[in-house]
Amino acid sequence: MSFYTIYLKSIKISYKSKLLSESTLFYSLCLISNLFIPLFIVYRSDGFWRKIEFFSEQPDINFKHNLILVLQLNHSLPGFKFWSTYPQLNSVLRSNQLSLPYITNREIDVNGDGKYDELNIDLNVAINPNEEVIGTQLILFFDYKINVTNIEYYSLKNGRRLRVIGDLVFHQKVPLVYRKHYIPNNDLTNHFQDFFIEDFLEAYVRRNFSTSLNSNTHYKWFAKHENISDFDINVKIVYNNDQMFYYRTGFWFLIKWAFIQYFAIYLVLRFLIKKIISFVFDNRLLNCIECHPIISENK
Repeated sequence: MSFYTIYLKSIKISYKSKLLSESTLFYSLCLISNLFIPLFIVYRSDGFWRKIEFFSEQPDINFKHNLILVLQLNHSLPGFKFWSTYPQLNSVLRSNQLSLPYITNREIDVNGDGKYDELNIDLNVAINPNEEVIGTQLILFFDYKINVTNIEYYSLKNGRRLRVIGDLVFHQKVPLVYRKHYIPNNDLTNHFQDFFIEDFLEAYVRRNFSTSLNSNTHYKWFAKHENISDFDINVKIVYNNDQMFYYRTGFWFLIKWAFIQYFAIYLVLRFLIKKIISFVFDNRLLNCIECHPIISENK
């Protein structure tokens, strides 16, 4: 007749000693070491408090249908043509400095995820045939939930068309706020009477959060042809699908990450220390009283 083990129960052996003894001191040192050595190891590894964390996601970008356009002219008075979507800003300039463009724009959701992936915008500016355009500056405003990018190009040759293709990238000088990925938009166009594009762009660059076209942006300048009195700007801006952001973590994230690191080392060290304690007391390396439950019951 065969037998099967259906239940197991371990016998717990206790070791007793006086409060002031070598055995008590050894056991106390083991417990303290098990608590504080993992803390020391994790803290010295320079990763205990993760105050800055990174995440990658596709930003929600929308063109705000606001822009500022400047065409630099050669040997002409005035030396530029200007137009913006801000009536107060246009009213500061004289009529011969303004040129209303014909604008068409379209934002495209390529992968159908509900977020726009690129912007196509075309501007057609009517100018006199004898006016020579040598440079253009186009400032576009976006709801990034951060805004503004600057497109600037100059050529030594008179032209009638500029084509730009580039990626819109995000720059940050300080971490984002934990669980608050919306960046407040401080409108830099409030003071129209003292508005200068150079000062506007300098103030924008000094902001903690900004956007721009990346260094791989392609510019194509088309030279002037006879009997063409318009200047065309064709811009294609691609919104990057995934961009890396960094933010300052919150209190509970710090505690969670610190506990994970501490507990992982604590478990390993606890296993090793228990082996050491068991070896010391099983082999009677320190003076103590061994209390066996079976022997105690027989007595």
